[in-house]
Amino acid sequence: MKSRPLQILLALALLVMTLALAYPMYVDYREREISAEIVERYREIESRIRAHLDDAGESADCAALSAMVDGRALQFDGVTVDIGFAPVELGARRGYRPVFVVCGATGQGHALDVARYAHRHFAAINRIEAGPVVRDSVVGFAAPLSAPDHIACFVPSPELPRLCGRTYPPTKGEDAG
Repeated sequence: MKSRPLQILLALALLVMTLALAYPMYVDYREREISAEIVERYREIESRIRAHLDDAGESADCAALSAMVDGRALQFDGVTVDIGFAPVELGARRGYRPVFVVCGATGQGHALDVARYAHRHFAAINRIEAGPVVRDSVVGFAAPLSAPDHIACFVPSPELPRLCGRTYPPTKGEDAG
């Protein structure tokens, strides 16, 4: 009779140790999965915007391009994902082109780790714009949604995209990361 409670206690201890080892692997797997979803969503949005630009050409208002993307498509587990517009100068012509902005910071659940994995994915496919912010407490970067030498719209968006609270592209006095 005395061995029965000991066996139950031993089985329970083994179960707890197994869960303690498996949980971090599950969290890492989930973070990688979410970052892969971000890359997949980027590719969907990029193809939609590039097709629109091929058909319609330059647009007067940048808000029309933003309206093409449903806000629900930009919601991920604590990671801020947004469509912004980066300035483009082609000689005397000035306009804007769309960019996909990703930001993850500490204090937002697993957002920092997800953003780090997403940053690695985007770097592997060579899709990171100049001026990424990669620090211990924050990861923010932008990826192009159109060619870098293509003006997509002329009337600026009310705000330039933000990389975790910083203007993109970085101003001259601002540290780019």
